[in-house]
Amino acid sequence: MRIMKKTVPLDDDFGQMCISALRYALGRRTYIVGVTVDYLIARLNENCFSERVLGVMRQDLSRYFEDRKNGLVEDDDFDLEEWQKLWDVLNEKWEKEEWWTL
Repeated sequence: MRIMKKTVPLDDDFGQMCISALRYALGRRTYIVGVTVDYLIARLNENCFSERVLGVMRQDLSRYFEDRKNGLVEDDDFDLEEWQKLWDVLNEKWEKEEWWTL
C-alpha cells in the first residue's frame, strides 16, 4: 500500500476541526479518546494552534473535568488519564505562550 502525504493549511478551519474532534471525543468510551489526544498533543508540539483555539480547548476540557467531578460524565479512568495528559501539555503551552497566532 502506498502512503500519500498531503499538507493541511494551518488556518482557522483547521483549528475549528480540531476543536470539533475534541468535543466529539469528550465523554466517549472508545479508542477515539486516545487517538484524539495523541493527535492533538502532536499538533500542540508543532505549535499548530492559535491562541483562540488553545483557549477554547482549555475551556472545553475544564468543563469536562468539572462535569466529571459532578457525576455528569460517566467514562473510564483510562479516558480521564488521557484527557489529563492533553490538559497538561495544553497548559504547559499556554503558560509558556508558545503558540503561533494564525
